[in-house]
Amino acid sequence: MSWPVGSWANRRATADFVEHLTDNFSDANDELTGREWEIAEGVGRGLRNKEIAHRLSISEKTVKSHLNNIFRKLRVDNRFAAGMYVLARHGPLVALLVQAAILE
Repeated sequence: MSWPVGSWANRRATADFVEHLTDNFSDANDELTGREWEIAEGVGRGLRNKEIAHRLSISEKTVKSHLNNIFRKLRVDNRFAAGMYVLARHGPLVALLVQAAILE
């Protein structure tokens, strides 16, 4: 997949990225544990590790450990991709709204 040179994000590139991500996540629903989903949803809401840890009454180190498992299971290497997965899981309308917000 090639990305347009000289543009941060445009609608087509963002849509292609979301499609690429969701294609790779087909089996993740069965793989993530309940706690991993809680962590992933926090990431999807834009929370920092410290905020997720506080809300779930766990340590920041535990959040980081869960994130490493999530990244491995989703085959991604960053929070953005994991967050996009959570948003895509909640339906295409949410993903489109996020895309629009990114582009503003």
